[in-house]
Amino acid sequence: MNKGLLLSAIDWAYNNSQRWLQKYLSNPENLRRYQQHKRECPNHKQHHPHG
Repeated sequence: MNKGLLLSAIDWAYNNSQRWLQKYLSNPENLRRYQQHKRECPNHKQHHPHG
């Protein structure tokens, strides 16, 4: 697989997950759950590199 293609796939996934996250977090219940998860999960960034 060509490296440029892989990078653009990763870019696309990253941008998509950002968009998805914004949509997801616009629901107050999801936002609360997400913030609670981040508090309880110090390694959050490692398994969710999108933020």
